[in-house]
Amino acid sequence: AIPLFDEFLSSGDPDPAMWVTSEADINDFAVSPPTPPYALNLNGAPDGGDQITMLPVDLSATGDSEVILSYSYQPGGTLNEPETSDSLRLLLKNNFDDWILVRAYNGTPLHEFRQETIDLATEPAGGGTFLHDRFQLRFENIGAAGTFPNDNWFIDDVRIEIAITDIDETPEIA
Repeated sequence: AIPLFDEFLSSGDPDPAMWVTSEADINDFAVSPPTPPYALNLNGAPDGGDQITMLPVDLSATGDSEVILSYSYQPGGTLNEPETSDSLRLLLKNNFDDWILVRAYNGTPLHEFRQETIDLATEPAGGGTFLHDRFQLRFENIGAAGTFPNDNWFIDDVRIEIAITDIDETPEIA
């Protein structure tokens, strides 16, 4: 149920009640994460790609509400920066069980965490919708294989929530 959030507050493996992961872990190698001291790290070692998938979430009862997915990301941290041919990708599962690529970031030098905000009702969903009873999201990195942590990407403050809108309660004068 929403609101749903993970600020990655403890080092080690991501919460198995929320995530399924291949090689990703939570550590303190990010630079100034939004919720210090830890962030999720997808480092690509040893095979060049990590991924983390959120377990299904029921968004079917949200109706006409504005459902927002937000997260922050950073390349490199205090470790190896991803090369321009490496990438971080965000995929969302629509109601046809298709994974839809909605964001991709090419490798860049280190920069501060950047926040992304996505309106799930208006984001193109491959002919379907993201507001269904088994919604999932997946972060994955694509990079060169290696025997040491490489092509690092950091994720922090993943949230799914209904947007709060300001309602003008001033009566209309005729």
